[in-house]
Amino acid sequence: MLVLLSILIPFSYLSTIAYLSTKTGNLQREIYSGEKLLNITSEQILFDALYVKLVVLCCCAFDKSVGVWDTFPEFFDSENPTIFKIYKILIHCFVISECDLPQQAIEDLCCCQKVFENNSRGGFYLSSLCFPYGVRHVKTVVYAFLSISDDIVDTCVKNGKYVDEDKLIKRLNKLNSIKRFIKEVFERPSSIAIVDSKNVNDLIPEINWSSYENEFTMDEISIYRALQRVSFCFHPKPFEEFASGFEWDLNERVPESTQELLEYANYVAASVGEICADIFYSKVVFGYRKSPINDKFFQEIIEKIRTCGNVLQLVNIARDIVVDSENLNRCYIPIEFLKNPCEELNLLLVKQDPWAIGEEKLLKYALKLIDFADSMYEEMDCHDLFYMLPNEVRFPTYALVTIYRQIGESIKRKNRYTTTTKVGKWTKWWTLVKCMYFTNLSSLPFKV
Repeated sequence: MLVLLSILIPFSYLSTIAYLSTKTGNLQREIYSGEKLLNITSEQILFDALYVKLVVLCCCAFDKSVGVWDTFPEFFDSENPTIFKIYKILIHCFVISECDLPQQAIEDLCCCQKVFENNSRGGFYLSSLCFPYGVRHVKTVVYAFLSISDDIVDTCVKNGKYVDEDKLIKRLNKLNSIKRFIKEVFERPSSIAIVDSKNVNDLIPEINWSSYENEFTMDEISIYRALQRVSFCFHPKPFEEFASGFEWDLNERVPESTQELLEYANYVAASVGEICADIFYSKVVFGYRKSPINDKFFQEIIEKIRTCGNVLQLVNIARDIVVDSENLNRCYIPIEFLKNPCEELNLLLVKQDPWAIGEEKLLKYALKLIDFADSMYEEMDCHDLFYMLPNEVRFPTYALVTIYRQIGESIKRKNRYTTTTKVGKWTKWWTLVKCMYFTNLSSLPFKV
């Protein structure tokens, strides 16, 4: 359907322009009858149809080549290929029959895409549509892995009505299995865990999947296999941090202060930002490159992108105070923010009745979290981040952060706390278009 629309829309446009120019232009002087006009227009229409179809088919061929290369990087010399190698690999990818490719990798990627579409919130999925395919591919796999791993904890609510102690123990065992998998999938002989080999296949670890068959569902194993295939893009630290965030939730910790809240945000959000930085710098349009992990400039980017992750997480927490209490039996509001800690924690965690605190107080706590997030954002000069990123990911990343921060702005405009605070669908689309095509990053308050 998309290919058909790609042909019909420009064909209709070109045919209309051809007809109008033939009717009103200089060629009109040479036209003596309606039959002659019809013949000239028909020739132009035939030319336009062939031209548009050729362009669309060439684009499809290119998309197929890039898709095969990004899905099966281990089959090619994918690290920093020369121009000659790029053309050679693209032609090779085009002539490969899809039937000859391993179907398991494609099925695993489809499973990741399904999870990504169903679970992503805010502008994460929408902004991902504007990233280059290779970056979007790796982000989809990583998001699916983090999402299903997070579901393991979120379905383990220690509420006597729904989850018994045996099931909790099983979830804890599953968390240990996740940590074991993270250790295995990033285990390499080299101390540098980013692309550092002429053959990507040398960096993909061997994993005994039979040891996980009794611990994970088939869909979970599919997503874990997909992560295994792109694991050479990352170093293990942010994934280990994310697993520490699972432990925090299972232990039902409540942050005492903003510092403890930042500790939790570093686990579950800053780590995701660092993973994104690895993707942005290791995945190029054609192939992969070694990420400059020890470079001072790259470390500055890591610091800023981790701060951005924390800012977005604080906005999420401010939006989901009621949802976290009612559905997950959790509270991420620092105790130092609470006016009557004992009473309010009892309402949030034991009775799971956050509305009893009062809408005004809930809004006050949400605004404190957003103000804290805004102060972090300005203090770290996070605007500079967008200017420092590679060109191909600069504007989509700016769109993502802008859409998320609009949630905080929406909360600020309300005079009471509600659970329906969100950015409308069309507002997200307009923000995306505006950030991608009508934003001059040099006009932002950079200090670079």
